[in-house]
Amino acid sequence: MTATICPETGTPMKRGVAPMTISYKDQSAAFEMPGWYCDECSESIHTSADLNVSDRMLNRLKALQKNKRTVQLAVTTGSALSSR
Repeated sequence: MTATICPETGTPMKRGVAPMTISYKDQSAAFEMPGWYCDECSESIHTSADLNVSDRMLNRLKALQKNKRTVQLAVTTGSALSSR
């Protein structure tokens, strides 16, 4: 396998993980993002397999937001019914 070279510095990059936080609306989650990372600068390169990690996390946040909205609607509807 050929070494991945940093497009910014021209130095070899290392395969590893780095902490990443992703946000969707009022939800956020921290996780370890796999990829190629440059020790010289903050550049990173991610394969499609790497991006699946962040895609799954985003989908989880969207599901949490949807569930939260559904619960809020149920509570609002329930309180409106109980006040009659």
